[in-house]
Amino acid sequence: MEQIDKVNKRREVSVLEKQLHEEERELLARECARDEFQDWQKKDEFLFNQNKTRSGITGLVSTKEIGSNFSVMDGRSRMCSDYWKAILEICISKTAEAS
Repeated sequence: MEQIDKVNKRREVSVLEKQLHEEERELLARECARDEFQDWQKKDEFLFNQNKTRSGITGLVSTKEIGSNFSVMDGRSRMCSDYWKAILEICISKTAEAS
């Protein structure tokens, strides 16, 4: 009778240990999934900001090139040159605000 009780008790302990082990494994899996999601969010945010910065820089370079081309083309007239310089300054400031 004692041996049967010992076996039954050991079986109960074993079942409890398995349950605890399974709960720990599920907890670790959830933590791992959460960490992966946070890493993904950080990478996504970084790429978004990088693309935003790139587009701002590209827009600024393009704006400067366009403005300088118009200055050269319309350099005959002082009024045209001043006009295109003012347009260039507005484009640069708007591009900087958007960044």
